Amino acid sequence: MARLRTWCTPAVAALALGLAGCGDRDDAAGTTPASAPAATTAAPPTPTAPEPPAPEPPPRPLPGLPPDTAGFEDWPRLNAAPIPPDSAQTARVGFDAHRGVKNVHVDQPGARAGDPGPPYPDGTVLVKAAGTGGDLTLVAIMRKVAGSDPAHGDWEYVEYKRTGAGQDFATDASLTGATCWSCHAIAAGTDWVFTPADPG
Repeated sequence: MARLRTWCTPAVAALALGLAGCGDRDDAAGTTPASAPAATTAAPPTPTAPEPPAPEPPPRPLPGLPPDTAGFEDWPRLNAAPIPPDSAQTARVGFDAHRGVKNVHVDQPGARAGDPGPPYPDGTVLVKAAGTGGDLTLVAIMRKVAGSDPAHGDWEYVEYKRTGAGQDFATDASLTGATCWSCHAIAAGTDWVFTPADPG
């Protein structure tokens, strides 16, 4: 019996080593354990919304002119065509106070169609721009301010001049008040505004 135990122990050990060696060979051959995670596919990138366009910068007034005239060149124009010197409107006064080719702009969106028209609402700004050869040298402004001057339509008047392109506009006391309304009184029946809204 002692001999059998002695012989069995080495035999069992040899068998265990042989089985262990077989397991090593299977792993070396590239067998993947059952517990290995499966390969995953990356999710496609989420599309991003395009950047909105940058807003347009606000218009700036011409040099020397007040802020409420900024961008007046793009406001509705009362006259369908530029007004030449010595026009029919100036004949009512007897002389052309604003020499040069003129355009009259108003900050009321529907003014060209006559809505609003005379009388203009409180807060209206009218700009008459005059010059020669496309160079503006005069800007006359009328502002409707309720209660400011009831005797003269509640309009405030001021005129700015410059000698040429690249210069700043400037005004003085002689280019405001009675200097302006003394002529515009002739047009009191059309809310002190000479230029009618032309159709078109």
